[in-house]
Amino acid sequence: MKVPRFSPYFQNRPGYFLTCLILFLLLPQSYGAAPVRGTNEDFSAVSRAVVELLQSRDTARFANELAPAVEDYRAILSTNLPVKGADVLANYQNSAKYERQKVEASAKALLARADSLHLNFSNVTFQLRVVPPTYLGTTRFNQLQAENESIPWAEKVEVVLVPDSGSHDAAQGDFRITVRGLMKFPGGWRSYDGVQWAGFPSNVADEKTTRELALLNKVTAYQGFTGQDDPRCSNSARRWCVFSASATWPFTKRTRS
Repeated sequence: MKVPRFSPYFQNRPGYFLTCLILFLLLPQSYGAAPVRGTNEDFSAVSRAVVELLQSRDTARFANELAPAVEDYRAILSTNLPVKGADVLANYQNSAKYERQKVEASAKALLARADSLHLNFSNVTFQLRVVPPTYLGTTRFNQLQAENESIPWAEKVEVVLVPDSGSHDAAQGDFRITVRGLMKFPGGWRSYDGVQWAGFPSNVADEKTTRELALLNKVTAYQGFTGQDDPRCSNSARRWCVFSASATWPFTKRTRS
């Protein structure tokens, strides 16, 4: 299933901006200002879904289990809102569809990375450990919930998978997978942002792959990176400085001495 892409040329400008406005309104619009440090939340269902994905390679099933569904939004619909039921939930049909597609796309990318490293988890058994979020906050859907209502929210959790001895060519270390964008509905924790690799055993991934993972994790966490993270950035910056110093720009004026 392909994730829909918006044309960069905005060929249908009214439709494009209307779609952006609808998606903006449907997103959770407030987050808890004072998150709780540490958490005793149970993320075992999330970790099991990750293992099942690696073993079965069923990305559609994974997305169905982990992405928020219309039923999840219906479960948090307040009875104290002026606009009732079907009118509000109808708007979340597209939102739930988009989130499911995004989660499934992330699952396909996760498996594609494993395939590139010639990893086969179909018969592998793991010892699981979940690294809980450092902070547990809250989020509120303005169109669904009253002012005093919210649901738990977490930026990410990390699932650590340690292969049982002899089950995966004696991997020297553990596999780490990050699940991002988590919200806790009455039916359990759901992810609207999907999964990605966070780390591989030292004898599985080469230096290039390790560097790419580190950059990807920084980008998805909205963190900056430097030339130490990727030397290509420094080389590109140097080339740009040389070019900009020697180029004649249309908005500059050169004077003769």
